[in-house]
Amino acid sequence: MKPGKIATLAVLLASLIAVLAGCGGQPRDLVGTTPPIDRAPAQTLDVMNAVDLCGRVTFAPCESEPGSLPDVKVTATWNGGPTLSTTTDGNGGYCFPGIPATGLAVTVCVDPATLPPGAVLTSTPYPNSSPYCQTVPLNYPNSVSDANFNYEGGCEPPPPPCSIPGSIDSGFNGTAVVGTNSGPAYIWFNSNLSLKNTPAGRHVMLTNSRVIINGVPHPVPDATITFANVGCASTTYDGTTNTWNTTVPVAGSDAIFLSGLALPVTNLPGGAKVRWEGTFATDQPGICISWKWGAAAYKSWPLAGTDPDYNAANSSKNRVSSSSSVAFG
Repeated sequence: MKPGKIATLAVLLASLIAVLAGCGGQPRDLVGTTPPIDRAPAQTLDVMNAVDLCGRVTFAPCESEPGSLPDVKVTATWNGGPTLSTTTDGNGGYCFPGIPATGLAVTVCVDPATLPPGAVLTSTPYPNSSPYCQTVPLNYPNSVSDANFNYEGGCEPPPPPCSIPGSIDSGFNGTAVVGTNSGPAYIWFNSNLSLKNTPAGRHVMLTNSRVIINGVPHPVPDATITFANVGCASTTYDGTTNTWNTTVPVAGSDAIFLSGLALPVTNLPGGAKVRWEGTFATDQPGICISWKWGAAAYKSWPLAGTDPDYNAANSSKNRVSSSSSVAFG
């Protein structure tokens, strides 16, 4: 750099130092500098003499051990303070850290809308003013970790199924049913019903059923029809409970097997008066069941000991002659 330019630079630098120094050599503000930013203080709790308030929310289904209840909304309030809110974690736990405690009584509440339906409060370790709130005293330096809410529920028995008696009267033709020298003949009484588009898990039951021939009653096995997500229907007979159990697709059918009785007879005159009666029940309201029964005579029937072996018999020959309907509101 040339000597003349060096001198000029020195003069400019000296002038700049003089401007910065101002009068008497004291520093002064630069014109055009950015003013300090005025930031609002963050809204935080005063952590002086602060303690933590924590607890757990549990739920015990009927006849089960208490379990964690996640995603329950919990709030904490106290006189002169804000309303704090949190939700329980996967273990049902919640915590409000750093609550200023100078002899405060904090009201901790759970939101009932986030509890299971029918949940009933069983206990809290601190006084509760409702099934959803308890009042927890805080005193420094002691944090609280047991502000628990313990609930139970689901013990209410299911509503009884709707039940309606049903019966169908009919008569046999003039042909007598007579056994042979080798043993009695059998009249196969069978019934079926028509029901479609019933949700999976729903049932139709037949109890207290009997066939009455010329005034003489003959008990008929009970029946339970279960609708399920299956491809085809199946039926078995349970000799222990004397019940026909049928599982059918939810689509249903016009001819769902209901119940049957293989009745041995030695000599039943023609023209018998017959009535089949029983009590229908269902856990699916608002349905109308159309049912019917029929009878067919057989010279023999497979036996299990001295009793008819229904599971070994070909019971698919349903000769239905009479029908009726029962409606459930």
